[in-house]
Amino acid sequence: MSEYTDFVPKGIQSIEPLHYFYPDQEGKVDPDFFSGVASGFKYQWLPITHFTQEYFTYSNQDYDESFDFRKTIQDNNDFAYAEDLSRAKNLDHYNFIKNSLKAIEDNRKMFERAGLTSHLVSGVIDPLNIAFFHPVFSKGIKAAWGAKNAFGVAKESAKVGFVFGVGSELLRAPFDPYNTPQETMLNIAGNTVFAGMLGGGARGVANRYNKLIQKYKNRKNPNKKTQTDNIDTSNPDKDIDAANDMSNEFVGSTRLKEQTIDRFNIANKILPSRRLQFGKYDGREAPPEVKKTHLDIAYNASVPVEGVPLRSIDSMQNVHNGKGIELEQDIRKIYMNTLQKSEGTGEVMGIDLVSPFVKAKEKLGKTPTTAYINSVTGSQKYPTPKEFFDEIIELNILMSDDTWKAKYYPQLPEFKKEAIRKIEAFNKYFDQLAQDTGVFLNKTTYKKKFPALQKKLDDYDARIADEKDEAFKAILIINRNQLEKRLRFYEEYNPTRANYRFPLYYDRVKILNDKKAEQQLVRIFANHFLDQGFLTVWNGSGYSNIPMTTIQKATKAAQETVDNIKDQGDDPFGYHKALRIGKAKHVLMRTTNIPEYKVKDFIIKDNSVFTKYAEMMAFRIEYARKFGDDSIDYILGQLEEIMVKSKYTDKQIAEIKSDFLADYQRVSGQITRDPERWDSTWARISKKFAGMSYLTTAGITSLTETVAMPILEHGLGNVLRTAFRAVDGNFDRIKANAKDVQHSNEGIDTVKRTVHTRLLNDLLKPLQIGRIEKAADAMENFFYKLNGLAIITSVGKLIDGAIRIPKFYKQIKNYDSLDQFERIELQRYGIDRKLANRLLNNGAWEFTESDMPLLNLSQWSTKTKADRELKTFMQTYLNNSARNTIMHATAFDRPTFADGFIFKKWKPYMSRFGIEPDPFASVGLKPDNTYRYPIARIESGVMAFPFQFYNFAFAANQRITRAMFDPNKKYRLSGAIALLSMAYITLAMRKPSWWFENKDYPELMMRLVDYSGITGIYSDLAYKGIEAAIASGYHDPDTSWLKGRYNGTGWDSAFGFLGATPSMYREWVLAAYELMNDKSDEGLKRLSYNFPYLGLLGLDDDLRALGRATY
Repeated sequence: MSEYTDFVPKGIQSIEPLHYFYPDQEGKVDPDFFSGVASGFKYQWLPITHFTQEYFTYSNQDYDESFDFRKTIQDNNDFAYAEDLSRAKNLDHYNFIKNSLKAIEDNRKMFERAGLTSHLVSGVIDPLNIAFFHPVFSKGIKAAWGAKNAFGVAKESAKVGFVFGVGSELLRAPFDPYNTPQETMLNIAGNTVFAGMLGGGARGVANRYNKLIQKYKNRKNPNKKTQTDNIDTSNPDKDIDAANDMSNEFVGSTRLKEQTIDRFNIANKILPSRRLQFGKYDGREAPPEVKKTHLDIAYNASVPVEGVPLRSIDSMQNVHNGKGIELEQDIRKIYMNTLQKSEGTGEVMGIDLVSPFVKAKEKLGKTPTTAYINSVTGSQKYPTPKEFFDEIIELNILMSDDTWKAKYYPQLPEFKKEAIRKIEAFNKYFDQLAQDTGVFLNKTTYKKKFPALQKKLDDYDARIADEKDEAFKAILIINRNQLEKRLRFYEEYNPTRANYRFPLYYDRVKILNDKKAEQQLVRIFANHFLDQGFLTVWNGSGYSNIPMTTIQKATKAAQETVDNIKDQGDDPFGYHKALRIGKAKHVLMRTTNIPEYKVKDFIIKDNSVFTKYAEMMAFRIEYARKFGDDSIDYILGQLEEIMVKSKYTDKQIAEIKSDFLADYQRVSGQITRDPERWDSTWARISKKFAGMSYLTTAGITSLTETVAMPILEHGLGNVLRTAFRAVDGNFDRIKANAKDVQHSNEGIDTVKRTVHTRLLNDLLKPLQIGRIEKAADAMENFFYKLNGLAIITSVGKLIDGAIRIPKFYKQIKNYDSLDQFERIELQRYGIDRKLANRLLNNGAWEFTESDMPLLNLSQWSTKTKADRELKTFMQTYLNNSARNTIMHATAFDRPTFADGFIFKKWKPYMSRFGIEPDPFASVGLKPDNTYRYPIARIESGVMAFPFQFYNFAFAANQRITRAMFDPNKKYRLSGAIALLSMAYITLAMRKPSWWFENKDYPELMMRLVDYSGITGIYSDLAYKGIEAAIASGYHDPDTSWLKGRYNGTGWDSAFGFLGATPSMYREWVLAAYELMNDKSDEGLKRLSYNFPYLGLLGLDDDLRALGRATY
């Protein structure tokens, strides 16, 4: 801005604004039609065109010291334009501004005299109208038009007119020097009213026309039935969709619903999920059966599907994942209530405040007010919450000893019995669900497996006998043998199942490093095998009992058991080898049946065991609910059958199977096959330190989605309605609805240890980790609580639940009258008419005095299998919707290399590095155990470094960027405005002086769009490209409006592409070099930007100040 902006020429006291009435135009001939259309088009676009041209031409020019704009104004009598001309830098700039103002003024005069028809045509051909806001592209108008409701069409058209008016004025008014607020309001109102009248009038005319046509047809064929007349009233749910056009798109094979944006979304090319759903493999799409099965496993409800609504394994398993955390919180509450005489858990934002207080009192020798005796050790030491939890675990394990239970359990104080009952309830929860879904079998249910399996086996035998194609017959034989193994298992299966009290995760570190401990464990197993009299083992095709009659046999079997524990961490005899990886442990009965108390000194016994067990059982339960007892290799075999029969090539089949497995393995917890490998461990620790170095303001940044995403998802009206209800006295009831999100395993991010995965991908880690990783874990957990990310994420999900539940009740109550937007939204979460009615009529809904619905999820019945299933469906809806509003990328959103593994065609040289063909992904097993098309699975934690901070971008790509182009997204405009507004606010909160005092308008707008998430991953890639061009000298940011986030060297740019972790290590090395070579100011400055916690604690400025002082 010129320093002379406030100059007023001599003799001019004020300048009156120009008005719409121009006296000098009286008596002139009105412009013709085409001139009028042109003036209307220029009225909209001429101001911004001139502004853009002026900016690119003169913004980088220096002021001409010899140019006196005041004298020029006086010499040319240009006082009417004085305010705008005062910014001229030279005579050429002066003339440009003057001519621009004169052109806009002349065009306004012509536009005023143009006819109404010219105005209408210029509006219709406006590019903004055509590209985004034209009624032809409005789903709301389409829905109302289809319903033949003239008023509805008028209403929806008026909405579009209002949006167009606002959008056009946002592009025109700020750059038009003659604009007034009244003019802006009149333009918006005119667009709204005119669009409503045009749309409603057109529908009214069409209705009249249709009535006349129908009347004529009825005269010619009076007995013709309507579509509704054919509905079977005995089963209304079966055929009612046939009479409703909006429901017809639900029918057929299920696949992702492709939008135009998906065809141009480059990111889809690297996502296995999108390749399977939209892509082509050497010219052919994946078969419909593959697409449907893939969605059954990995779909996350972030984008619409077409076909039958579904709920995936990944969606439903998240409901159960948090049960371990819930158990820990429940036992902490018992501790606080009994020992501290206080409510709650003793935590603030998930940070334990009680343990330091207890330890400090112990150090100071202060006697606790409440006496305490440890029921296991007899110690009178007052426990911390963790020590109390560990004691309860020990007591629970001892309950597996009937002698101990009869003698000592009655002597326990009531609060310890209550804590033990919490663990029993945890076990019962999973036991019941496992029996519901067939994961655990009893004496009745296991026998039901025989007939169906035998029938499948007979069908395979018949198909094999008839098959002439030898290659296809080989596939049928493989799949048939898989079925036979399963049948043999059930024939020999012993359905007696011990009442397990605690998951057995053996302490491998202790067993590996202590020879005496190993020998002791061998003796325990040997004695147990002798007492049992036999050992059940898997022989490759079924289970068989090996008699244990001598100490030699028992000791040998016991040593083999312990050797395998040392190698793999759990009992090798207890689990099917094909199901060992990832979350598949704990799916079959522990065939050794060893009571927990016998091995309690050799197992891991902290709260992480419950969390791990919950995650593993959650997957297996939901897998069984979806696929029964079909193993993944059997399902892959079935899909391969379909592809071979459809003449897919080996290469096509292998690539499709690889993409399918990529998502399955991540959903099932198989991100890495060996999480204890050195590179995986080093990668996990390194990424934690990088996150703590660079995400100090992550909490502030996450405010953007916490506030704006509910508006994109629910609309401003629903958000404000919830706020008004809170003000009207319903705040406690609103909180009750919000807490139901916690009941569904979301909204507890202050205590879950996974909140950071919203922003950075994290590798699966083993249950036992080293001291360094434990310390890094503790630091990371505290860091994300301290920077506010955990609490803001939790609050965001609670807010979403408070808004969503009343809206959801209204949707399921009025399902048949929902517009297309809302019906598609429910379909994303697997809710059709039938399920909507069940959720409406079988829940525990209550209502406030103001008729606000309350979910009361904790009161929903769990008496029957159907009740438990219905509650799980409701929890799945709340869980998924919260994760889509407060975004969390899942396997469905991420490429495999972001998780540290890829599938590639296997080459012989790979064997040198220990990489062999993957039996699941490879195709065409030959007699010599090689493959016609071998596929290798390559993994390394280092592979994921470049994408460490991309989780949010991958999530935003599907939930925001795609939504901006999705006509089925009802509130995309208000959502975009909210996202940009909140990006502006959060930038101001982070560093207002730097953002708003030293940035010009284009750069600030680019940063706002980037931080809003609207462009997803693309803005980050664009910035990296700009920064690379700057570093290589191909682009000069000082002479261009296009600037990077920083101006670095070529090495800076190269390491930027490698990711945050390599960049962090490089900065540490450079800082060390500078500190050792008398460049302490530069070294300390470098460390201040690249060292954990400094930015969070405010020490970064202190470190830079120290560097300046030493220099």
